[in-house]
Amino acid sequence: MTSARIVVTGADGFVGQRLCARLEREGWDVHKVVRRSSTNAPSSTSSIISDLTEFSDWPTLLDGARAVVHLAAMTHSGGLRGGAALERYRSLNVDVSGNLARAAQACGVSKFVYMSSIKVNGESSRTADGRMHAFSPSDVPAPIDNYGRTKWEAEKKLDSILAGSSTQLTILRPPLIFGPGQKANIQRLMRAVAREATLPFGGLENRRSYIYVDNLAAAVALALRGHDLTARTYTLADVTLSTPELILAMAKALGVPVSMAGLPRFVYRGLELLPGIGPKISRLTGDLAVDSSAAIELLGWRSEVEFEAALAVTAAWLRQEPA
Repeated sequence: MTSARIVVTGADGFVGQRLCARLEREGWDVHKVVRRSSTNAPSSTSSIISDLTEFSDWPTLLDGARAVVHLAAMTHSGGLRGGAALERYRSLNVDVSGNLARAAQACGVSKFVYMSSIKVNGESSRTADGRMHAFSPSDVPAPIDNYGRTKWEAEKKLDSILAGSSTQLTILRPPLIFGPGQKANIQRLMRAVAREATLPFGGLENRRSYIYVDNLAAAVALALRGHDLTARTYTLADVTLSTPELILAMAKALGVPVSMAGLPRFVYRGLELLPGIGPKISRLTGDLAVDSSAAIELLGWRSEVEFEAALAVTAAWLRQEPA
């Protein structure tokens, strides 16, 4: 157990809430950086910063901190388009990360854990000749959207600032994260399964990786306890399976029957090209597999909660949440 002070940005987010709860159980003195006032964890101190791009007093906030976990990020465009969207992504994902890293180095922070994304590697792990290649830290990054590109830019900036310093940098690149509090595609899919809707994914043989939020929190905790001063990047996931397999597992967790209709592959490909909904479709029909071997071998990470148990907990949460 430790009473060392740790600063967590994005502490009021999906991952942040579960991570902070874990760190508090482990004895850390958690200081939360949040966007709005919350009574979620009265045992923790917090700083309310509605816009990190306008905040500059990181040295004061980090004074006395042993570690930083940087979760805060812009994940969606929020209606912005073109250059305005990219500028906002860069401002929050890249510039804020750099400012925080410089302050961490100046304040003698020992550990800096950065939550990146597998989207840095790319959007599809199937090669041009049809082979499956699970993404790993050794791959040449190939992000294709503003979020992925700015996450990669942030990684490079952090490495440049912290290289050779006494602040150890650890970068985590998870795939889609699920669990209580999940949002977006994974919640919509689970709700569709709960409604016993007929889903058009039968026959798909794609491969996609997923990670349970508490298992990702476990990886952060390991990075904070590690002693290797070499900056390391890890890709990590709990499970890799097809979308039909995911749907069947969801149905089992929810205790409902499931019905799936198959479509020809060219239909899926056509849907993936449609403006607006195309990327959402491809996240269910395409391939994005992750290689966790480096995290297992070097970080000592394992999934603490098995996939079926994690889905059961998520299903129980979903039943209590209004649609």
